[in-house]
Amino acid sequence: MRRILSVCISLLLTGLFSNAVSAAAVTIDFQDAPADFADGFIGTYETKGFTLVSTYTSSWATIGNAPQIPNKAMLIGAWGFDFNLYGDDFSMSSFDIGFLTGKAGTINLSGYRDGSLVVSDDIYTPAGVTLPSFETIVMGAGWENLDRIHFNISGSSCCPGDASALDNIVLSSAAAVPVPGAIWLFGSALTGLGWLRRKRSA
Repeated sequence: MRRILSVCISLLLTGLFSNAVSAAAVTIDFQDAPADFADGFIGTYETKGFTLVSTYTSSWATIGNAPQIPNKAMLIGAWGFDFNLYGDDFSMSSFDIGFLTGKAGTINLSGYRDGSLVVSDDIYTPAGVTLPSFETIVMGAGWENLDRIHFNISGSSCCPGDASALDNIVLSSAAAVPVPGAIWLFGSALTGLGWLRRKRSA
């Protein structure tokens, strides 16, 4: 009986904790963007539990199809546009970027939690990555447990007019088990163990 009890408790706790810390992967690929974004990325774009908000302070950007990749939506913008990506307790793993003319450039990323800057990085993109080819930027440590990431696509002396295309932003968000469900599961397990004990005693 003790062996059965210890095995059941171990399985129950393993299930509860593994579900509590699991994360759901999400890829923002812009395929569900409404048609009006083809006229310019101004305002808010919501997808898959995340929100992108364009500040649109210095240059143009649009969600649409690049000429080199028919029927594949992406976020296309000139060097000098920026936007914020909002979510609830999320991490960023990677994103793809390509260019219309294949020049080098810089992307400044800043990650925030509860209004405080947590992590930042300047990513220097290589020259020669021309659409339809992409460079996959893999994020290092520190890009976890955020609620906002600011993308600043900076102009440079080498390529002030080279349009960029962002795609496949890979994120993961916490997927905790709801507390009522966890309590119900724990209570059911205890009830079952009690039934086994009474049956054994009888």
